[in-house]
Amino acid sequence: MTESAYTLDAIQTIHAQWHRSEERLARVRLLIEQGDRALAKSELRALVSIDPDYPVAQYEYARLLADDGDATAAVEHALLAMELGLTQPSVFAFANELAATMSDARDLSERIAAFNPPDTPTVTLAMIAKNEEEYLAQCLKSVEGIVTQIVVVDTGSSDATVEIATRLGAQVEHFAWQDDFALARNESLKHATGEWVLWLDADEELTSESREWLLRLLRDESVGGAHLRIDNLMGHKTVPFLTTRLWRNHATVRFKQPIHEQVFWAIAPYARRTGRQIVEARDVVIKHYGYQPSVASKRGKDKRNLDLLRKLVQREPDNAYALFHYAGSLREQGERDEALRQFRKWEPMAMRQHEAQNHWLRVGFANYAGALNDGGQFSDAISLVDRALEKSGETASLRFQKAYALHRVGQHEDALAELHRAENVPRDVNASVESIEFQPLLVPMLTAEIYLALDRQDDAKALFEEALRLAPNDPRPRCSLARLHISAGDLDRASDELEKALSEHPEEPQTLATLAQVELFRLNLDRAIDLLTKAAPLDPQGEVARMLGEAHLLNGDREGAFEAWRAASVSKTGAKTLLELSDGNANALRDLDETKTRDEFWSLVARTLTLSAKRPLPGIRFVEALTDRVGSDTRYQALRADLMRVFLQRRYREGIQRLRGGM
Repeated sequence: MTESAYTLDAIQTIHAQWHRSEERLARVRLLIEQGDRALAKSELRALVSIDPDYPVAQYEYARLLADDGDATAAVEHALLAMELGLTQPSVFAFANELAATMSDARDLSERIAAFNPPDTPTVTLAMIAKNEEEYLAQCLKSVEGIVTQIVVVDTGSSDATVEIATRLGAQVEHFAWQDDFALARNESLKHATGEWVLWLDADEELTSESREWLLRLLRDESVGGAHLRIDNLMGHKTVPFLTTRLWRNHATVRFKQPIHEQVFWAIAPYARRTGRQIVEARDVVIKHYGYQPSVASKRGKDKRNLDLLRKLVQREPDNAYALFHYAGSLREQGERDEALRQFRKWEPMAMRQHEAQNHWLRVGFANYAGALNDGGQFSDAISLVDRALEKSGETASLRFQKAYALHRVGQHEDALAELHRAENVPRDVNASVESIEFQPLLVPMLTAEIYLALDRQDDAKALFEEALRLAPNDPRPRCSLARLHISAGDLDRASDELEKALSEHPEEPQTLATLAQVELFRLNLDRAIDLLTKAAPLDPQGEVARMLGEAHLLNGDREGAFEAWRAASVSKTGAKTLLELSDGNANALRDLDETKTRDEFWSLVARTLTLSAKRPLPGIRFVEALTDRVGSDTRYQALRADLMRVFLQRRYREGIQRLRGGM
């Protein structure tokens, strides 16, 4: 079988053979460590006979031969190691030292020098594209002078994509789209002739500041592949993360999975075989424009991905990788219940995966825990994280999700301890390419929220201010500072912070929702409803829609409330429970057994009473109707006692009198 004909199954078979060779080499090293050099040499001789294309084994055999005084054989095995791709400086130094002791030193030196890596390695930019005329030119221009070959596989463009690529020197290949990203990307790799492969998408560009860092990587003989930093521009924020985009070209390095295609699975085995490392290159930054709201909506990228994943999991129900991404996509689209249903199916499949899959299992478990936290299932999230840590090992993201859940169930000190663990998780770039450290505000923002819960206001404020210094254009720290001002009753300072945030990101839902809170406290209900109406469609989680429904309720508009909840598929809220109980539906009492619904219910009651103390709001009538109902019906005895406590705390005299009158 020729190298170009390798199938994914064949590559996996090769990897298995390589793994067996690695295990044999590990045993040889142990024998050397134990002092049994004779047996080590015998074992190593057998290994290079069985697997003659293993460069690291050839080199280690050369070193053993040299130690035993057989310089001639040692040089030949060192040369073979170099021919197979082992071109690190230490190998050259070893070979030249040996050659210098031999009679034919000049000839040997010339043979050794022939394997010297060029000062400027060749690099292939491998891409797939379809209708990418908007961004393609700036993408290709961003790597001018770095790449020596551009391969663009066009999958059916009807715009100027092919013309732009051709004009800018690309080798354009045509490939019929088959709903399989890995298949299309592997087509681009078939045509790659460079020593390195760089992967960019057409809606990405290499930043100018990254060029020199990238060139240094390409000249580093110890590097076999690199995780580069992708800055996803997402309208109101930039979300950075690391992912594998650069590797040494070899026929066994190919993509798999039709969507959310992987290549790291194949890079790491080849890198190990040639004695090289996978590195993090945080200074090499790629800007990605595809998640900008205007671009994403025009392309329908989210819907396309969801449709492809749905077809894939139907076609391959045992594909755990695809099911994880399908569940994650559902979560991103706000389909929380269905996402959790799919995650529950995924977990037992994940638990059966080999430890070699841990690099994506960790991401999957963190995503699942995040979905549970989104749904208020905090105890389930804590249990899941514990199971996931046992299965796939430590990850900062899992520790973060557990900290969030512990905080939400009131275990604030335990949450702080988890955040400390998250910050101290050791990084292993050969095992994972995801980490919360590439979203630097997550830990300080959650820590500050926990400080607030512990009544450490000054500590929280200091962290929010530090977060603002770290990311002055990110609206989240300003929103948090605004909430502190709201708590202190300083609505003007809160409004100032929020207006500054909106000047940078006018469509950020959290900022709009927080400003709506300010307007609620100012009793500007119509303004608050306008802000929330604008924010609700921008929030796939449905939290703003829940708040919008509550605002309508405070304004006395129950139909408006239900319409807001229907539009966002919000199934259960504390506000709905208030309405149902005030209508006499005693079955709604069961909803108060759910922590999230109960908290929302009492928060709304308290807010209604607080705001109505300034000026009676139309929504107070729903609290009054509930009061009359629980005061005269024995089924509401426990609720009546709780309601009385709230009325006493808020000094709501009319409610106290209504309750006492109904007893």
